[in-house]
Amino acid sequence: MKHLPLVLVIVVVCLAAGAAASVSGSQFSDDSLVVGARAIIRGQVEAVTSQTEAKDESVFTYSTIRVDEVLKGDISAARIVLKEEGGDTPTIGSRVYGTPRFDVGERVVVFLDTWPDGSLRVYQMFLGKLSINRDEASGKDLILRDRADAESSMLNPDALAKFQSAGSIETSTYLSRLKQSVSINAPRSREFRRRYYGSTPMLASPSEYKGAGDSAFAPRGSLLPIPARWFEPDDGRPITFYINPDGAPNQQVVDDVTAAINTWSAVPATSMLIVNAGGQVVCGGINGAASVVFNNCDGRFQAEPDCARIIARGGMVWDNRVTREINGQTFRKALRGFVSLNPYSSCSYGNHCDLREVVTHELGHSLGLGHSIYPEATMYGSIHFDGRCASLRTDDVRTLEFIYPLQDPGPKPLAITTSIVSDAIVGTHFVQVLEAEGGVMPYEWLHSDETRPPDGLIIDPSGALIGIPIDAGTFNFRMVVSDALGNTAVKDVQMRIAASSIELGSNFLSQSVPTSVQAGQSFTAVLRWVNTGTQAWDGHAGLRVTSQYPSNNTIWGIDQLTPTGSVVQPGQELDVQFTAQVPPQPGAYDFQWQLYQDGVGIFGQPSTSLTVLVYPSPPLSIDGPDTLQARVNSPVNYQFTVSGGIPPVSWSIQSGNLATGVTLSSSGLLSGTPTLAGNYTASIRATDVQSRTTTRTFTVTVSDSQLDITSGSLPDAAVGSAYTAQLTAAGGRGPYTWDVTSGSLPAGLNLSSSSGMISGTPQTPGVFGFTARATDADSRSASKSFSINITGAAPDLPQITSLKYKSGKRKLIVSGSRFDPQAQLLVDGVTIPATFASDTLTAKKLSLSSGQHQAVVMNPGGGSSSPRPFTVP
Repeated sequence: MKHLPLVLVIVVVCLAAGAAASVSGSQFSDDSLVVGARAIIRGQVEAVTSQTEAKDESVFTYSTIRVDEVLKGDISAARIVLKEEGGDTPTIGSRVYGTPRFDVGERVVVFLDTWPDGSLRVYQMFLGKLSINRDEASGKDLILRDRADAESSMLNPDALAKFQSAGSIETSTYLSRLKQSVSINAPRSREFRRRYYGSTPMLASPSEYKGAGDSAFAPRGSLLPIPARWFEPDDGRPITFYINPDGAPNQQVVDDVTAAINTWSAVPATSMLIVNAGGQVVCGGINGAASVVFNNCDGRFQAEPDCARIIARGGMVWDNRVTREINGQTFRKALRGFVSLNPYSSCSYGNHCDLREVVTHELGHSLGLGHSIYPEATMYGSIHFDGRCASLRTDDVRTLEFIYPLQDPGPKPLAITTSIVSDAIVGTHFVQVLEAEGGVMPYEWLHSDETRPPDGLIIDPSGALIGIPIDAGTFNFRMVVSDALGNTAVKDVQMRIAASSIELGSNFLSQSVPTSVQAGQSFTAVLRWVNTGTQAWDGHAGLRVTSQYPSNNTIWGIDQLTPTGSVVQPGQELDVQFTAQVPPQPGAYDFQWQLYQDGVGIFGQPSTSLTVLVYPSPPLSIDGPDTLQARVNSPVNYQFTVSGGIPPVSWSIQSGNLATGVTLSSSGLLSGTPTLAGNYTASIRATDVQSRTTTRTFTVTVSDSQLDITSGSLPDAAVGSAYTAQLTAAGGRGPYTWDVTSGSLPAGLNLSSSSGMISGTPQTPGVFGFTARATDADSRSASKSFSINITGAAPDLPQITSLKYKSGKRKLIVSGSRFDPQAQLLVDGVTIPATFASDTLTAKKLSLSSGQHQAVVMNPGGGSSSPRPFTVP
């Protein structure tokens, strides 16, 4: 298992990564930028400062650029000042991922648009900034894309592929093509400007800009922003997210955002508490909360001629004056966070799985996470679009565990926690992130002749052991890491590199593994490889399947297994199925396996790296009723069960007494034969494998009396009048079941088999005899004869003509004829208080369950109306 402190290393390294190396490939295609930009200039950066806007405690960075050439637009000033969201001041700091950054002295080509107030900014964020760099080898100036946040997940799939393929181009060639594009697209540009910019001015400098004097604060030289986090979870309070539904194209998109929020809310083993406050009309975030908006109310986006390439932006604003130390790292207090979805990129909302991944990534930024160096992480700098939807990977979860720990361990001495380096194969790309903890961030991994890893591999300063091994064998080398204070830690490790062989080869095909499980449980894993070598695979000849990263770990209860079955010939597939034991502690765990041959080592492709989230098992609780029925000299056999916890569970009596002759086994079986009647109360305790306990008090009622029907004679009834009579029994063991064994009830009356209630409206006068039987839970029965005298119909019976039940007001209104002012209203045989007025009875505050009901009006003297059925929805 990887140790928690690794995750902050990843955050720090990635945030400090700055510009990535250029990728060779096709040339730029800027027609969309040319048409959408209000102006395009070539120039040089002279100053960069940050300052706050007092009205809402926002912070912006202002870059002064000397204008050397205007390629498009009405720019007449010799110098312009660009206003970009984000920056750092002594009081407030913020970062919005994907915002371009400028360095003093940098030569640039910049595509510009305007904020709503006319202040200039870079059009389409980092896409609209190009750097001019001198190639020392050729002495020529080259145009390069701005790679700061270049691999951001904000881009849709087409734009991301296009951006990743862009390389460098000679500046003179690029400018010539750019000017040609500006000329060709002039008509489209005019129409675009008329439609989207209207009368908005272009200001050479923002009106609030104070210049680079004492009132402004110079940004830090490092690209590393100050770590910030929400302090609310430390006090048991939630982080509130508001979703402003205004502008969302459909409910599905809102559901996609909700799914992303729920994903971060469900991370185990953290103090994180997130409340989805639902739809609120907020814009850009409010202090103490985060927001998600769809309608560009914050003015962060500008239209493109085609579907916008940038899908969303996410970020956080923090207070530099309020700090807290977590895991030895100083964090600033988050004031507000935001995720803003681009309404001009609604074409990207159709693939809801991809949109969920994008929003999950941007929400991570609003929680304080930076970009991960793990390619499989959802917080990696590049979107995956691999069907992961709203989900997290190991590094995402461990980063959150570090930033929001359940219990802060406090500062630790600097130490390398990587103890095992995974096996590698000659000629096969290898990467493993090295782990450290403690000290003061950021870390830097050192490299020297004395610490050199095997040939073909290097230790990157960020902490990645990476490369393509050249030689097979077992190698020893030393890892060295230093922290921000110059402290160092060392560790000697050993690495095995297997030879590449055409005889042994495999391609991984698929796996069936759950991505989330409960702690302490088990699951069945199924993995599949195909034999791509020339040698057959045979478990009896030393073929194994081993756990990886780190090698031979026992996270899943087993470090290796031997496949069973027939020999796998070249071209055939190997199915491996086994039971994995889930770790008892919640967290995120790697799941990866690789084939191994005795005498050779690992070979072929490993299984796809998978993160399994382990959630805490539900609280342990004892199931079942509070009261059990028994009879003297009759066997008792009842198995207690539990919900939650981690099996096996042991049982015991904590207090009280069981019935004489009855015992409770350690497996939870209550058994025996009671010898004495009475009520016996005991508290039983269940204990799971992690020594978690729960108790429950229950009573065993032991009866030795014979079953007997205790009802006396039944009251008379009248034709047309509602009638009820209750049959009762005692003894035996309930519940009782009732039926008529001889004779029959009067027409219109029925006997309830479960309650013993006789009810209905008699239809024929006379004396009717019948025999009723009660049967208890042990199938013992008792019978008794009864008779009911039915008199003739009473004169002037009331009649119901209309009935209405108003569910919202819980009001029943019954109207009819021949209602006596003293008449009673019965609903389902129960008298209901009602007021009388003009042959109408009204009952208020009457709560009725959904389903069928019936009403009866009864005048004094016993005259009743016919039952009037009605339905409550």
